[in-house]
Amino acid sequence: MDFNILHLSDLHIKDTEQLQPNLEKLLSDIKEQLENMHKVIIVITGDIVDKGVYTDNSENNVKAFFTILREILNDKFASILIVPGNHDRYQCNSSNIILEKLREQSATIDNMTYDDWNYHLLSYQKFFKLEDSIYKIFYPDC
Repeated sequence: MDFNILHLSDLHIKDTEQLQPNLEKLLSDIKEQLENMHKVIIVITGDIVDKGVYTDNSENNVKAFFTILREILNDKFASILIVPGNHDRYQCNSSNIILEKLREQSATIDNMTYDDWNYHLLSYQKFFKLEDSIYKIFYPDC
């Protein structure tokens, strides 16, 4: 089976009232190129949101982008894989201070503490929730 890989990275979808013009252009370009594509596997390699900002606007824009992408691909969609980037991590000014304090209190295992790992998992919770929303757009029955 022939397939194409659509690699998306660094979308940096922002907390704005509507989808950014550059993303609308990207969707238009994908639609144009789709004519020459077979089955499409989408690979998203991070930075879906900008600066870890998870607001109603940014989340709605993410969902709008992927809903339009799903509609464009239609029956050419084969699969999707999403991995987070550094901007997908919820960030606040105190993050580095908290992480440093956790490191002071824990013994390290292979240069990463158990507390470090739990902290990083917590900092990606909003991403995981948004990621689930994206997967539901592409796999509504799951």
